Amino acid sequence: MYAFAEDPVDARLLFTGTEFAAYWSRDGGQHWTKIAGVPTIAVREIAIQKRENDLVLGTFGRGIYIVDDYSPLRAPLPDKNAAPATLYPVRDAVLYVPAMQYGMPGKGFQGESFYAGQNPGYGALLAYYLHDGIKTLKQKRLDAEKEAEKAGRPIRYPTAGELRAEAEEEAPAVLLTVSNSAGAAVRVVAGPVEKGLQRVAWDLRAPAHQLPPNRPRGEVEELFGDALVGPYVVPERYTLTLSQRVGGPVTQLAGPVSFSVTLDPQAAQSAADQDPRWAFQEKLQALRRDLAGSLELANTTSTRLDAIRRALDATPAAPRALHDQARALQKRLNAILEELRGDRTLGSRSIATPAAISSARIRSAAN
Repeated sequence: MYAFAEDPVDARLLFTGTEFAAYWSRDGGQHWTKIAGVPTIAVREIAIQKRENDLVLGTFGRGIYIVDDYSPLRAPLPDKNAAPATLYPVRDAVLYVPAMQYGMPGKGFQGESFYAGQNPGYGALLAYYLHDGIKTLKQKRLDAEKEAEKAGRPIRYPTAGELRAEAEEEAPAVLLTVSNSAGAAVRVVAGPVEKGLQRVAWDLRAPAHQLPPNRPRGEVEELFGDALVGPYVVPERYTLTLSQRVGGPVTQLAGPVSFSVTLDPQAAQSAADQDPRWAFQEKLQALRRDLAGSLELANTTSTRLDAIRRALDATPAAPRALHDQARALQKRLNAILEELRGDRTLGSRSIATPAAISSARIRSAAN
C-alpha cells in the first residue's frame, strides 16, 4: 500500500493506492473494489478535491488520473432485493456556454503534439446503479447455453419463433427523463445498460429540431453546418427519473430525484432574461422542425418523382399526359426547394443568390 485517503464526509469510505492500481472501500476496509479505468500500475499518491468531490491519483510512469465527483459512493450500498436499480442524487449544475477555443471540440486543429486532458461532461452528471444488466433475448439464450455446457446438459436449439423474436427485438434501453418544475419532460437521455455504476451527462439542452444523420459528420459540417443541438433550458428546479425499455414497454425503475440548474454568476445575461429567451427559442425550434420536415418531404418527393419518370420512360404504353404531369410536378418542386435551401446551381459557381430560408435566415436567428 503506497497511498491512503479517507473521505472527509464519510469516514467509512476509504481509498488506497497499491502496486497494482487503486481501490475503494465502502465499509471501512472490510471489502475493497478496484477503481475502474485505472491501469495496472503503481499508485503512489492520492488527494481529494473537497469542493468538487474529485479523487486525484498520482501513478508511477502513467501520469495523473482523476475520478470526477465520486459523491455517489457515499450513498448506502444498494440492496438488490429492494429495487433493480438505484438513482443517485444529482449535483446542481451551472448553466453557461462552453467555449471552443480551437474551432472544434477537444484539441481541434492542434494535433497530437498539443496535450489536452478530457474534462468531465458538461452539464448535469446523472449517476445510477443497475444490479443486473439489461440483456437481449439472444444474450439470455447464449448465457443459458453456456450454463448448460458447463453443467453438462444438452443445449436446446431455439425454435423458428424464438429466432424470429430475437431478430425483431428492439435493443433494450435505459432512459433518464428530466422534467421541469411544472412536471413536463424536457429531455430524455439514454444511458448504458450494463451492470454496475453508470454515469452520463445531460448538456442542459432541450432536444434538437431534427435527428442527426446516420453517418459521422465531417469537419466542414461541424464547423459551418447546423449544430443539431437544442436550446439551453431555463435555470430552475428539475427532477430526474430512471426507466428501462425492454421489448417495447417502458418501466420506471427509480426516482424521482431533484436538482437545480443555476445561472453562471459571471454570465452577461440576468435571470430575468431567461424566460423571454426560452419563449423565443420555443417558437424558433417549432419553426425549425417545420422547415426540417418540409425539406425531408420535398427531398423524398423528388426521389419518388425521379423514379416515376424513369418508370414512365420504360413503359412504352404510358400516356404522354403522364410524362408531362410528372415533369411539371418536378419543376414546381424544384422552385419550392430553391426557396427552402437556396439556389445551389448558382451558389456552387460563387454567384450571389438571395438568402435561403433554411440556411441564412433561420440559422442567423438561432445564433
